[in-house]
This record gives sequence, structure tokens and C-alpha cells, in this order.
Amino acid sequence: MNTYNERLQPITLSAAITANTTLSLSYDFHRSNGDNGNVFQVVNNIDNTRTKNYTYDALNRIASGYTQGNAPLTRSWGAGGPGF
Repeated sequence: MNTYNERLQPITLSAAITANTTLSLSYDFHRSNGDNGNVFQVVNNIDNTRTKNYTYDALNRIASGYTQGNAPLTRSWGAGGPGF
């Protein structure tokens, strides 16, 4: 079952077959802090080590993205382009 807020932004997206849920994601747009449309976190409700987090610069451009867990993935961007 998928749910959306009044701005039609996804709050939860999920898919299931028979008795197993194959996809379950929750989205955080920082609704209490003004919600400018930026996604700050995508929570993987099945495997929380695959939860994605994002940061933005003053111009609302994505500055970095990272996960937590067994194999952390971190990417950041600056004036010179993607950095690793």
C-alpha cells in the first residue's frame, strides 16, 4: 500500500507478494522544518542497513548521500563535481 502527503510526496511505498513484503520504504521530507521538497532520508523498512540519508547545500542542491550498515556508502559533491 502506498501513501502520500497533501503535497503528493510519497510517505510510504510498499509491495508484497503472497505473504512476503518485497519492498517497504518510508520517506522523510522534514515536514516540521518547512518541507521544501528535499528528501532527507529514505528508510528501508526491510533492511535498515540500506537506509539512505541526504544532505543539501544552501541552494538546495544535494551535497552528500550516505548509508549506514555493513558496507557504508558515502558520496559528496562540491564545486569540483562528485567526490569519493
